[in-house]
Amino acid sequence: MLPEADLVKKEIILRDLVLSSEVKISHKKQIRWLAISMGLISPGESRTLVFDVFEVILGRLEFPFTSDNIVEDVCKLQKTKKDDEKKIDKAVRYHLTRLVKMGFLERNKRQYNWLRADMTDDPIESLKIKTQKDIDRIFKNMKSVYSSYKIGNR
Repeated sequence: MLPEADLVKKEIILRDLVLSSEVKISHKKQIRWLAISMGLISPGESRTLVFDVFEVILGRLEFPFTSDNIVEDVCKLQKTKKDDEKKIDKAVRYHLTRLVKMGFLERNKRQYNWLRADMTDDPIESLKIKTQKDIDRIFKNMKSVYSSYKIGNR
């Protein structure tokens, strides 16, 4: 048996959501729509810190940044007490790691930046280019396995 968990390099989750006019009414709804579309959070999930992290990153004008920068901005956004900063720090690091794994951000030492595919400064376009390359590789491998299966099982 193959150790499947060891073979997984990456998961790609893209959701085809309805783009209703209601989505464009507020920044919060836009952030939520983008996060759910990109698979950052499941539909109906009650945890919302990822929205604040994502909102802070999307609104960021200066790059690169550190996780400490994001923690500070999220705490300001949430009007967090000093006592809760440690809990938020851990969660922010988790969400930043997820954004790196999905290809939205890149990390160099403790610095984060947009992943710039094909030199575009548009993070959504960069994600699209990177994801398309991943999808092409995945389907190429699937075709190879399917071809081998067809030949070997007939």
